[in-house]
Amino acid sequence: EIEFCYHQPLIRALKNEARSIQHVSFSNLSGRECHLLLSIPSLETVELWQICSTSVTAVVTAIEGNTNLKSLQIYQSKIDCRNIEKLPSSLPTSKITKLVFSNCAIDSNTADIIAQAVTMSESIQKLDLSNNMISHKGGQALVNLLQINHSLMELNLVHNPLSEDNVYWLKRMKPRCVF
Repeated sequence: EIEFCYHQPLIRALKNEARSIQHVSFSNLSGRECHLLLSIPSLETVELWQICSTSVTAVVTAIEGNTNLKSLQIYQSKIDCRNIEKLPSSLPTSKITKLVFSNCAIDSNTADIIAQAVTMSESIQKLDLSNNMISHKGGQALVNLLQINHSLMELNLVHNPLSEDNVYWLKRMKPRCVF
């Protein structure tokens, strides 16, 4: 896969000059651009739109050990088991408190990996998996997550085909779940 780095000069300028920038939003970044962006020490919130699978992998790798980033939001990007397989090892080493993977075609197997990662994280307080394809199996993984992780305060699962059983248990476990 060939990566075009259209935003790389801008990201380099941000890294070199803008030490106080805390929030950025980009679309269509390459993997290299994502990695470079997440190396900016002042960033607390990163919103990424329509990034490719290679870029998702780069983001997952780049958050490992990142103690400045508080909010990672990825929208309208394909997130699957392959490009987030390292999330269970990278997320717990970060200080991310808000994780958004919205409208990312996440299925139940991928939701299981996300649940594993969030289970091991002590900092995640908000998880938004809205507008995906999480069904019963993934819903069960999230129920199990809520039994273990007590730092998670908000869970957004709007527009997912969860089973009635999932909804029942999620409501009992976490009143601040949104379906």
